[in-house]
Amino acid sequence: MYGYTKSYNKNQTGTWIIASLICAAAGAGILFISMSQGIGVGGDATIYITSARNLLAGKGLGLINAAGDFRLIPYFPPFYSLVLAFFGLFTSNIPLAALILNLLLFAGLIFLVTFWTMRISDRMFPALLLGMFLAGSPIMIPAYSWAMSEPLAIMLGFGGLLLLEKSLIENRKVFFWLSAVLLALSFLTRYSSAAFVGAALLLIFIFEGETLKERFLGALCYGLISVLPMIVWLVMDFTQTATVSSRSMLSGRTGELWAAFVPKLKHVFTLWILPESLSANMPGFLVTFVTVCILLFSLGFLAGSVYALRTGTQYPRYARMFFLLSSFNLLYLLLIVFVSLNTYPPITINSRMLLPVYVSNFWQIYLLFALFEEYNHRPARSFVFNTALFLFTAFNCYRGIRIANQNAVDGLGYNSTAWKSSETTAYVRENIPEEKAIVTNEETALLFLLDRRTWPMHEVYVSEPDTVYYAYESETGVEKDASRRTFREGGAYLVVFDSFEDQMAEIYGEDTHKRMEKLFENLNVLFDGDDGTIYTLEKEN
Repeated sequence: MYGYTKSYNKNQTGTWIIASLICAAAGAGILFISMSQGIGVGGDATIYITSARNLLAGKGLGLINAAGDFRLIPYFPPFYSLVLAFFGLFTSNIPLAALILNLLLFAGLIFLVTFWTMRISDRMFPALLLGMFLAGSPIMIPAYSWAMSEPLAIMLGFGGLLLLEKSLIENRKVFFWLSAVLLALSFLTRYSSAAFVGAALLLIFIFEGETLKERFLGALCYGLISVLPMIVWLVMDFTQTATVSSRSMLSGRTGELWAAFVPKLKHVFTLWILPESLSANMPGFLVTFVTVCILLFSLGFLAGSVYALRTGTQYPRYARMFFLLSSFNLLYLLLIVFVSLNTYPPITINSRMLLPVYVSNFWQIYLLFALFEEYNHRPARSFVFNTALFLFTAFNCYRGIRIANQNAVDGLGYNSTAWKSSETTAYVRENIPEEKAIVTNEETALLFLLDRRTWPMHEVYVSEPDTVYYAYESETGVEKDASRRTFREGGAYLVVFDSFEDQMAEIYGEDTHKRMEKLFENLNVLFDGDDGTIYTLEKEN
């Protein structure tokens, strides 16, 4: 009922594959430069990598804390760590495996999007520009340079949607069920991939089948397959941790959280168009204008695609993709808003968090140019629009290549030159015996760099400022803080990196220095390095 009115040009398939491979290779090359000092590893990546290592060692998929207690992988669904563990069967260097995986996923996504756009539009030029836009994207390159779960979730999610589209066109059930499996794995990689499942179910329920019963049963079966693995995981997570994703529900702070959420969302959207140096100086009304335009694009594409598919159109192959991508956009944004306003700890609103929406949005924009080129028969007008699209693509590739080159110089996360040359980390490695306990504000850094399990400083994880500015060595509240109790009673070392000031500033603002001075008073400074300080309760003999 909603199939193509014309089939794609199969004679061009070989050319499309070669062109798509060129774009994919270009993207992989730029990404490889970005990760030339090693894949980016931060706090979350350390949890993924360490959980995979622990699983391979037979200790379970999770972390072992300084007290020796096992904890199921916190905050995240398990599939990314499971994939890393699979690679770990063939190499002990899991960070290197994560780097190779990201290169494959980035190249695979570029190939998939480029080829599918050619297949839908039968237009080479807009699809090639889309492929090069993704290959040199200043948003994609940084995100794919880190050992995080987004690349895997995005590849599985969009791959699942495209297989669903293909199954409905060709009426091949094998692609229908395979699509559900891919979306189930994407959901099992990131909770936010529920939006992929939602978009697929909307398409099936609204358009697939002649009767309401057929559409309902199709959506029900597809949905069960897509969510069943996540249900199993949530039951395991809840029975072992008594929480879901180690989060708790908030109440009564919606207005406050919304006021903090909106500026972050606007900032991310402007970075899609302009570099930080320009977007930071944009007038407020222009920032709002960009945000409104992006949201209206998704609403417009959704409304237009529903109308076109319901009333009949000579371009149903475009309409179906617009529906899938725009409905995914809106569902994803609604999910992010809900989680941001109702759960704690808060999620980080940045370009990486909104990366799937970025891919989907610009995919629709380039598809729109392809549709215009097919519909328009005025060469002069096509030349103007294609030139504008080419210049926009070239500008973004220039930004992305500059970012990749800078990452190659500085490194990323715990693989950066700053962390590799850390004096504080070197002192811990060379002078603090393995059997001695450590309390620190950078526990994942020491876990990744030194394989040392440490006690976390409770002070950086509070949701509200302390009402009493106690000293770290005092008895105030120590009965509720295992880390401070270990420091006081067990003679642990307190390793405080310079990042502690920024962590505390998010909580105390202008009172940060006052809080820090009180916290460290009466402690003995054992070592003062260029990036941190090590304290003890008493002077060393």
